[in-house]
Amino acid sequence: MEGPRVGLTQTPVLANVGTKARAAGNEPKRSNEIWKEVAIVKPHMTSPTVVCNHCAKRFGGGVTRIREHILEQCLSLTPAFLKIKQKLLDASEAESGKKRQKMADAELEKEIAVSELGGLSKNKKTYAQQDIKSSISSGTAITIDNAIADFFYMAAMLLGDLLDSSTQRLKAEEEPMRKLFMKDGFTILCDGWDDIQSNHLVNLLVGTNRAIYFEGTVKLASTDSEKAEDVAKIIGAEIKSIGMYNVVQVVTDTCSVMKAAWKLLEAEYPWITCTCCAPHVLNLYLKDIGKIEEVAAVIVKVSQVLNRFWGKSRWPRARLRETTAANHGKEIGLYRAKVTRFAGQHKQMARILRLKADLQKVVVSAEYGAQTFSAPTTAASTGDDENPDVQRAAAVLGTKDPVKAMFLLDEDNFWVPLIDTLRVMTPVVKLLRLTDGVAPVMGKILPQMEAIRETIANLNMPWKSKVLSIHNERWVYLQSPMHYAGTCLDPEFLMRDIQTQGSCYNS
Repeated sequence: MEGPRVGLTQTPVLANVGTKARAAGNEPKRSNEIWKEVAIVKPHMTSPTVVCNHCAKRFGGGVTRIREHILEQCLSLTPAFLKIKQKLLDASEAESGKKRQKMADAELEKEIAVSELGGLSKNKKTYAQQDIKSSISSGTAITIDNAIADFFYMAAMLLGDLLDSSTQRLKAEEEPMRKLFMKDGFTILCDGWDDIQSNHLVNLLVGTNRAIYFEGTVKLASTDSEKAEDVAKIIGAEIKSIGMYNVVQVVTDTCSVMKAAWKLLEAEYPWITCTCCAPHVLNLYLKDIGKIEEVAAVIVKVSQVLNRFWGKSRWPRARLRETTAANHGKEIGLYRAKVTRFAGQHKQMARILRLKADLQKVVVSAEYGAQTFSAPTTAASTGDDENPDVQRAAAVLGTKDPVKAMFLLDEDNFWVPLIDTLRVMTPVVKLLRLTDGVAPVMGKILPQMEAIRETIANLNMPWKSKVLSIHNERWVYLQSPMHYAGTCLDPEFLMRDIQTQGSCYNS
């Protein structure tokens, strides 16, 4: 009798024989509507190979992979696809909101339970069921009130008792730090502003070499007026309330009322020096430069370039980003500053200069010539087609497009004035950034202003005398005993003056 076969003589048993065939007959249920957006190549698989119905891309995966492809990778722009994509975006956003709300509810329930019960009960594995009123202790209720109130304060939506209590709470929290930092003298900073009800307010802050603290806001009453005497009275009251012999400086803006108030304060408190805010003065300096006729013309042309490459037409903006990605290894767009951000205007001009080759490559392309752009609508930009410089450039380039003919391909009338403007503004912007930080720079302002004057004087451009006049006018605000003392005591300049036997800005 033949015994059982073992080893190599044993008939092999193949695992999963016929499994694939059976699977093909039992195709997985795919109830999610997203499967309608693809054609399934191998339907028997749980994560089959599919082909996108919109862009014909072939890939493998399930519902998650298909959703990812539609939301992030599919390049189709058909109305049907865009409708489907928006539907998925809305569903994804709603799901995320539900998850965030669920997590927030869980955290709140945990906080309430721990606050009320002191943690988990020794005899129970779950928290006791309580109603909302009994589960929130008085301490937790105050914490919740403060958190909600802080949110609304940031949006300028709440006033009254909650604002007052939060102010007192924050002052109490910072009081130990204030006592520690306010031992060696401090500066009072103030600035006026109008609220949404047109009330004129004055903010008061106290600055030390470590931190700046908000003291409060004074609202001018009907008996007050925006005169030097009233402003000096408000600041004087703050000086006395925090210890007048600890105050060494008062910083304000440069309006005529404040300048008059300086004299009154310095007469009453001879040890206090009143100065202006350096970043404020430098901002006005840049604003004045922008009013120079030659600079204003550059700003208008820069605005037209920004309108062309950051306007309603999508093609120039997209093509510029594609061009910069190819030339710089990453997408770089133009920068658009707010109207009142004068240092931002410098940045937007510097960005245009940085992308000069990219912009020129776009405007000379055949695709650019095939585009249709609306005519300029701003008053400052009308009539460019009749400008003789545009006509000259148009005759050479065969185009009447002012952005192409006048601005981007005309060295003498756009790029050279743009570079001259940047040469003037750059050192001022650098000093503005220096003074707008947290480092002690009082002693560096005078030398830096002198360096800026020398830089401008050495420039070869016809309108530099206008800039020098503005420079001298604004520099007056940045010269005070405090500035001179800071320069003389600054280690960077102290050794220089000793070595040269100078007297540190005797003038």
